[in-house]
Amino acid sequence: DEYLSIIGAKTAALTACSSQLGAHFAGADESLTHEMERFGYEIGVAFQIADDLLDVVGNEDDTGKSLGTDLDQRIMTLPLIHVFASAGDADRRELQKILSGDATVDALAPFLKRYNALDYARQRAIEFASSARQRLNALAPSPAVDALQRITEVVVSRRC
Repeated sequence: DEYLSIIGAKTAALTACSSQLGAHFAGADESLTHEMERFGYEIGVAFQIADDLLDVVGNEDDTGKSLGTDLDQRIMTLPLIHVFASAGDADRRELQKILSGDATVDALAPFLKRYNALDYARQRAIEFASSARQRLNALAPSPAVDALQRITEVVVSRRC
């Protein structure tokens, strides 16, 4: 809940505001403006979860940014949160030991795999993107809606 609250106040709030303002200034009624705000929020959450996954499994050449920065800054992202929530006491102690030192993705990889943390986080991103896509049903079909639907796919499948 805390993680979702943090990314909700970060990336999701920005995309929600952008979507809401776009709808408002396009002349949408209050109900549609609210739906577009929710679309933006959900796509923002999906984007941030996917971005957090890239920080763990991405390729620096593809992403164009340094990876592992969340680990370096001791930021708990969804894959690690899932591991901690799923792990037994012994694994949690081992994880805390790893994270209190110079944690690397390689050191965490066995735990991420054992608890299917990457698949779990990817699935959560897909769920948020799918929910966002459903909100687009409130819009009349158009090339713009097609582009927004494509964004809901790209945001969770991107490599950079």
